Amino acid sequence: MIQKICLFVLVFIFSPAVFSSSDFSIVVSSLEKNKNKQNQKELNQVKDDLLSIRKLATAYVDLANNLSSKDCNKLKKLYNLITTKKTEFTLYYDPESDYDEEGDSESNDKKFGCKTLSDDKINYILLPKLIGKGVSLYKTAILGGDIESISILLNRFKSQEIPYSYFIPIASMEDENLNDNPYANFLLGQLYIDDYFFTYNPEKAITFFDQAKDIQHHDLWYFLAFAKIEDVIAAQHQSINHFYLRDNVTEDWSEHADAINQIEEKLEQNDFLSISKLSYYYADEEKLNKAIEYFEKACELEASRACDLYEQQLNQPNKNKIYSLLRKFDKNNPDIKVSIDIAKWYEDLGKNLTAIDYYSYVVYKDPELLLKIAKLFKKANIKSSGELNDALIKTYTKYDSYVDNADIKYKIFLLYYPSMKHDDPTYEVNKIGLEWLEKAAKAGSAEARLAMAERFKTGSYLPKDYSKALYWYGNYCSISVKIGFPFEEFCEPFLYGNKEVFDLLAKANSGDKNAQYKLGEKIVALGQLYEIGLYYLALAADQGHEKAKILYLINKDRHWINFSG
Repeated sequence: MIQKICLFVLVFIFSPAVFSSSDFSIVVSSLEKNKNKQNQKELNQVKDDLLSIRKLATAYVDLANNLSSKDCNKLKKLYNLITTKKTEFTLYYDPESDYDEEGDSESNDKKFGCKTLSDDKINYILLPKLIGKGVSLYKTAILGGDIESISILLNRFKSQEIPYSYFIPIASMEDENLNDNPYANFLLGQLYIDDYFFTYNPEKAITFFDQAKDIQHHDLWYFLAFAKIEDVIAAQHQSINHFYLRDNVTEDWSEHADAINQIEEKLEQNDFLSISKLSYYYADEEKLNKAIEYFEKACELEASRACDLYEQQLNQPNKNKIYSLLRKFDKNNPDIKVSIDIAKWYEDLGKNLTAIDYYSYVVYKDPELLLKIAKLFKKANIKSSGELNDALIKTYTKYDSYVDNADIKYKIFLLYYPSMKHDDPTYEVNKIGLEWLEKAAKAGSAEARLAMAERFKTGSYLPKDYSKALYWYGNYCSISVKIGFPFEEFCEPFLYGNKEVFDLLAKANSGDKNAQYKLGEKIVALGQLYEIGLYYLALAADQGHEKAKILYLINKDRHWINFSG
């Protein structure tokens, strides 16, 4: 690939005299000597002379930027040379294709007033070709291994000395088969970590930087560290599996522990290369406080374009805020205020799973944050309802380990409920779900008590047991109105003479037929409880209680029930 791209350099002869004159002389000399072809030996010399290629590229771009109305003769000479050598200007974006001789082009960039050459020809043919040739030469130097050309070229784009329209031959490098060229990958990585060029994508930048690790230049590690820090900050956890609830236990596993220890043991104060490597390793482990600390130290010791890009991020108020917070955040000993502020920063951006991750660091200090986490899970647009349920169960169960809350226990039951099997009481999920339902009922959840009563009455999920059903109906009624639930007709006997009903229930369950009759009489007329009332009337009738028999016969058409009488 290098050979292919370097073919157009074949036409240049670099002599010591070329670089001792002005930009104009350098360019003209290179164009005039294009007439001579070089042999393979001279080509190898050109490929090795990256500094010469860079200087020639600079001469082309400088000349295009500095020509003025005083240079009409020079402009004419350059135009004649270039238009007679069109084949030498085909390896880059050619703005001449956009030029309309009839005058439909845009207004001229500059006014030259040359009698022998129109402004349109200067602005839309001559200058674009000069700049385009310079860009092509910079590209050749970069592919040959001239790192200095990367920063020069990108800075000239940003200073608009090279218009952005000439970016095409640089951007197209991603589409070319250059995976084996570390310098091309190093350039592409920089394009993705600088939002002036491509859509800002630190993750993609890291991919290119990783493919450039054969470069023996400290700048690569600066860019790797900066891109990794930015990648961790920008990351939106997509998978709910990333989330876990910590129990104030530090994480011992570390992919880079050995490398970090070896470097830190031998680290010298001015060893900026080792310091930048430490920054990358800590960033890769999401220990951004250490990563930022080392990156800033490295930037104090040695200049790098990565440091300039870092300063640009700090100039953005919102990014400055997160960097300030992350400098203070130690994931092994998190400060609750800092952790919450970071979580809120991500929450404001709609990155709910990332916010959850930071809240989870300090839930042991403030369990109420778990309820916040549960709300964020519901807002996190998790596509799998099963994953969402599992996350909520985990969160509420963790909260229950800190706070005894009946309503939370009932919520856990409701999360298990969709997975429970109506016809399989031995199913493990049934057992777990019903355990939470009973815990919630005993802890005082009115909804859980009513659910317990109805399941015992109908035999749904729980064995049918009218005695237990009546017990839980009574427990529901004892608190429902107090907490603002609407009055239910079946609650009347429990609100007035509550103790009497429970006393009757205890005696009826022990076999007292009079108690069975009285209990049945009290509740058989109540819509939701008449089935239970019939049951107790039937028990009393079976024991020969005459009034119970009559009352049962009067009410039996309302409900069919099996009994032995």
